[in-house]
Amino acid sequence: MKKIESKYYDGRISCVRKSVIPSIYLKKSSFKKVTNIHIQDPKVDLNNFSYIIAPEHDELSGENVFSTKGAMHYLTRKEIDNNNDYLKNRLNSGKKYFLLILGGPTKHYNY
Repeated sequence: MKKIESKYYDGRISCVRKSVIPSIYLKKSSFKKVTNIHIQDPKVDLNNFSYIIAPEHDELSGENVFSTKGAMHYLTRKEIDNNNDYLKNRLNSGKKYFLLILGGPTKHYNY
C-alpha cells in the first residue's frame, strides 16, 4: 500500500456506505495517526474507525461508538443561512480548518 502524506489534515469524517472504503484506505495509508469518524452504521468492523456516530436504531455498541437520538437529515439553504454563526464562536480563529465530505445520491435523495 502506497503511503499518503497527510500533513494538511489530522482527521476525516465519512458518512454512508460508499465512503467507508475510501475512509479506511486513507486512514491506513497515512504516514501519521489520523482520526477517522464515520456517521451511520458502516457495515464493517467498527475498529476500522476512530469513532462511529450512529442513531440508536442502528443498535451499535462499542468503546468507539456514540449513539444519537435521530438520524442525519437534509437542511435547506435558508436553515443553513439562518444558523451559519452556530459554530463560529466554538472554532479557534488562529487555526485553519478543512473539511471533505464524501457521499453521493441515495435511494431517497439526489445531490
